[in-house]
Amino acid sequence: MAKQETAAPKKKSSGLGALLVIGTIGGIMYLGATNPSDEFKVAGVSSAEREAQAAATFQKRCTVKRYGGMAFVMAQSHIKRRLNDPGSAKFGYQPAATTVDPASCTFTVLGEFSAKNGFGGRVRGSYLVKIKRTPDGAWAPVSVNVDG
Repeated sequence: MAKQETAAPKKKSSGLGALLVIGTIGGIMYLGATNPSDEFKVAGVSSAEREAQAAATFQKRCTVKRYGGMAFVMAQSHIKRRLNDPGSAKFGYQPAATTVDPASCTFTVLGEFSAKNGFGGRVRGSYLVKIKRTPDGAWAPVSVNVDG
């Protein structure tokens, strides 16, 4: 008796794998070929108008509710630089007052802290920091006054 060999049926490719590869490559090529600024060129908006719109949006978003907490945290690092023992500084959970000038996005933070003095004793002090948020997200101190 001879053995009969039966060939296993070949699996047919659904083409899904090839379609995924082609779709991925096409998507990458599309993203590389498009420029986000093309939308503004089509709409007829100049770069000066875009900058004016960005500045107006920045001023609208510059509020105590949005950035007040961050201004308080960023001011603390500038206060610590003025102390004898920066590592011993303790701040409250929130400042006594925070105000903002939306035109320049300059925050004024007023509060109290405690820290060790030169003799190792704890003292309480107050601070008034003016700190400015720039459109790129950085914080720059305008003035730092520490009493204590």
